[in-house]
Amino acid sequence: MTHLILDADIVLFQTMAAMEVDVELQPDVWTRYVRIDDARQEYYERVAELQRKFDATDEHTYHCFTTGSFFRKDIFPDYKANRRGSKKPIGFGALKSEILFNVPNSMQHDKVEADDLIGIIATTLRSELKDYVIASRDKDLRQISGRHYWFDQDEEHITLEQAERNWWQQVLIGDRTDNIEGCPGIGKVRAEREVATWDVSRPLECWEKTLHVYATKGKVEQPYESALLAARLTRLLRTGEYDFETKACKIWNPPTVLSA
Repeated sequence: MTHLILDADIVLFQTMAAMEVDVELQPDVWTRYVRIDDARQEYYERVAELQRKFDATDEHTYHCFTTGSFFRKDIFPDYKANRRGSKKPIGFGALKSEILFNVPNSMQHDKVEADDLIGIIATTLRSELKDYVIASRDKDLRQISGRHYWFDQDEEHITLEQAERNWWQQVLIGDRTDNIEGCPGIGKVRAEREVATWDVSRPLECWEKTLHVYATKGKVEQPYESALLAARLTRLLRTGEYDFETKACKIWNPPTVLSA
């Protein structure tokens, strides 16, 4: 049996956006609405289609949502500041609340995002040697090993080595969509070229190489602080790194000789 781990924010967003209807109330006065009954049915049909595709049941399907507060904002208050003012489709919050209340294995937590929940669930299942697939369009999840389904695209299997390499690349690149600065002058192509020769089984060496890139190629004034912030903001949580009761997160720290 396959465990299906859904980036439910994306599934619901796409569903609600597609169900919105524009209507002219009177000349030059327009609004839009959505029928929740129709949106609800469409969401569950999309989930059922994925379950059939991957031989998953409701019991083995996880609906992961994001709420408005994240531990990353505690580290960096301007995290996702560039998204302020953006709106979800009409009815998104209402239907999400309904799903969270009624659907087993649907979840959101104040301090973490859907990506973190997905990372935690996937790495826990991997440690238990269980089969799983992650369904999302968010490429940040490429740092989590396992089977991935990128909605309407080919499936991809990411090895543990590839996942680690993808994350170190992200530390160099940053993530402009989330307002995370990376190393100046380092884009996707240069980051891939830099990390291609790294031995990702040696985290201390990778960290030292990261600092070297920030200092020499990025020429930032505080390479350690800049690289550390990018690493902590881009890295998704894994199993054992979030306490679901106390909401305490185990934030990433640079490896040392003893920990590497």
